[in-house]
Amino acid sequence: MSESSFDSQFTNMLARRFLDSKELKMDSGEICSWASAKRRNEGRSITLRARVGQKRDFRGTLKRSINKLEVITGLRSGGLPEPHRKKILLDSLDLSITMRDILHEFFKSNTYSPDDDLHSLFILGVHSWGWNHQILAMDCKGTNICRFGKLYSTELPNSTRTLACLEKFYIEMKNIKATTHFISDKANDIALSHAQVYRRRNQKDKEREMT
Repeated sequence: MSESSFDSQFTNMLARRFLDSKELKMDSGEICSWASAKRRNEGRSITLRARVGQKRDFRGTLKRSINKLEVITGLRSGGLPEPHRKKILLDSLDLSITMRDILHEFFKSNTYSPDDDLHSLFILGVHSWGWNHQILAMDCKGTNICRFGKLYSTELPNSTRTLACLEKFYIEMKNIKATTHFISDKANDIALSHAQVYRRRNQKDKEREMT
């Protein structure tokens, strides 16, 4: 394994260690977002070659969510030493695009749910470079209006002398672990309300046809 591959896997391994494997199906490596791939191929002819989604290095999918929501996605910018800040900025932009596509796909799958419930849902992102580690979030408060911001920021230990700094990272991941439970319940409630509204509308349509 190359040094850059080990560097990326080590950061993803830490995130996977502190998250709930019973709640999340976690994948790491050179993977793409399914929601991003669907967004890119939307309205595209099936005879054409399919487009892949945005690349990322870590993905956590809710196991108990009926929509299989990709609740947390991560991206590692370069290895050690730190990459140029332009690379960091571009990767942060790519991560925001991936998270936007995930929200778009979830909203599209639950179009009959109340807007207030949909706009109260948010997803998480992980962006790391060098010894820096950030937890980000995105939600959608209106049509084509997404908010993307930083929740936590910490620095990973670079030696045994600074190993105690890992405690802050541990606390942050414990908070993320609790948050994923909340998002899972919220996503299932939205899917349930979508199904209930769809059933009521279907019943009304049948009654109109009979009259």
